[in-house]
Amino acid sequence: MICKVSSLALTDYWDCFPPTHTHTRKPCREIENGVPRLRGTPGSGLPNADILLTVDADAGDICEKGLLGLGTVCQLDSLLSRPVMGYINLCSRAILSDSAINKTAYSVILHEIAHSLGFLSGLYAFMRDENGEPRTRRNPFTQMPDLGIDSNGAYIPDEETVDTVYRSWKSVKGKFIRETKILKTPMLLVSHQLI
Repeated sequence: MICKVSSLALTDYWDCFPPTHTHTRKPCREIENGVPRLRGTPGSGLPNADILLTVDADAGDICEKGLLGLGTVCQLDSLLSRPVMGYINLCSRAILSDSAINKTAYSVILHEIAHSLGFLSGLYAFMRDENGEPRTRRNPFTQMPDLGIDSNGAYIPDEETVDTVYRSWKSVKGKFIRETKILKTPMLLVSHQLI
């Protein structure tokens, strides 16, 4: 994330993290004299931890809109762009004690964990290969993905990471051709072939 000013609250969820657990407080990457710099007040962080994940059960605005949960990345590692802080909120309707609903809750939790681990369309362009190299070409000055920005404001990932396919889709309204985006990293392709 590049900011035009030096202070930016990334999300409303940031305050869920104790300041001592964060490596930087409300970070912002700025470009100064053509060089990207991360600003913020360093905290001590958590030793021997790859990611800090906060799980919440707040029935706020998102739950009133009918969602079962929310998962997001709150901070990326400045060197490898991998998630180091994530947030999950589960709405009460997703975590009721009925056993049939528990299957839904399990699916919702797994889905939101995936989002908090970086499986978000806005982060696909930041994925790296097994050697730590970016899968999407980077701008040499900003180190940000360099294939443009889509209509939602997300960086466009390389077609070796996300591809567009067209599939037949049947519904009560008829048969359609539907455009679908597929994630196709090497490990996902291997996992799919094993199924």
